[in-house]
Amino acid sequence: NSEFSYRDLPPGKFKLLVRCADPWQNWSEAALVVTVTLHPPFWKTGWFLILLMLSTIALTAYLARRINSMRFKRKIQALEQQNVVEKERLRIAKDMHDDLGASLTRISILSEMAKKQQDDPQKIRQVIGQISDISGSVVDEMSEIIWALNPRNDTFDSFAAYIRQYASSYLESAGIDGSFNFPDKVPSSLMSSEQRRNLFLIVKEALHNVVKHSGAKNVGLELQFNE
Repeated sequence: NSEFSYRDLPPGKFKLLVRCADPWQNWSEAALVVTVTLHPPFWKTGWFLILLMLSTIALTAYLARRINSMRFKRKIQALEQQNVVEKERLRIAKDMHDDLGASLTRISILSEMAKKQQDDPQKIRQVIGQISDISGSVVDEMSEIIWALNPRNDTFDSFAAYIRQYASSYLESAGIDGSFNFPDKVPSSLMSSEQRRNLFLIVKEALHNVVKHSGAKNVGLELQFNE
């Protein structure tokens, strides 16, 4: 009996031919014993290589499109942010021109009146009181503008802290007790400067109406967050 083994044969069709000999070394003709066909693994087949090539092309195209889409989206966001900044600049310029400009003009006019009332101390005190009130209002408006311009304040927790500080100071100056029911932990999620300003103006107007019209002695502010 003879034993033999073949290892690492490449894919293909193989024939095993056998010859035998007698004791006098007379050899027979070669005879076909078995035919073996070895198929390549699927990752070496032509169809798999074609499929792999097509998949690579499709993946490359998808990634290229995805990257371009992300770049385009970032560009759009940058343009939108630039537009928001420009709108905010125009709004602040308008506010400074309208409100601060008018206040400074009134201060200038009252100062000239004070110069002409030097012989009347009572009227001078009244004018100085008006100048003081207007100056305080200008300082508050400038403080609000500076707060609105600071990008570090574009979060819910920063907004809540400012609202609480503003309301407490405003109500105290009006002789009204203020109570606050705010969550212990306010989320630090981002909010746009436009959202922040609009919400602040709502709170500011509400407090102004309370102080001016309600005659209230106590004011409560409650802050809630949901989805």
